[in-house]
Amino acid sequence: VTANPSGWEGDHRTWEALASGALVFVDRTATPMSHPLVHGVHAVLYDPHDEANFRANLHHFLVGAGSRPGGEAEAVAARGAAFVLRHHRAVNRAEYILDELEVEAAIRPKGG
Repeated sequence: VTANPSGWEGDHRTWEALASGALVFVDRTATPMSHPLVHGVHAVLYDPHDEANFRANLHHFLVGAGSRPGGEAEAVAARGAAFVLRHHRAVNRAEYILDELEVEAAIRPKGG
């Protein structure tokens, strides 16, 4: 389980945990991003203000039906690792920044 620091969205620990192949529980973020995590596909996303739902997800994935060998928890973890390695490495961040700068340069008038 990882939680973004208060007032901060995105943390390298989240991406490292996902890339390691762990099943990651992480609080939802409000800031839009390219290639966002999807609940139940790449990770288990939770609302830090909804403890009952958080506990239900913990139970499901860690001791309930989702925890069976070869089951949902392992599948979500594997998809999360593949997704992060495809879209959330340092090289992906650099490409995103360069692409955004290229777009900005194309729409900005020359000399001003």
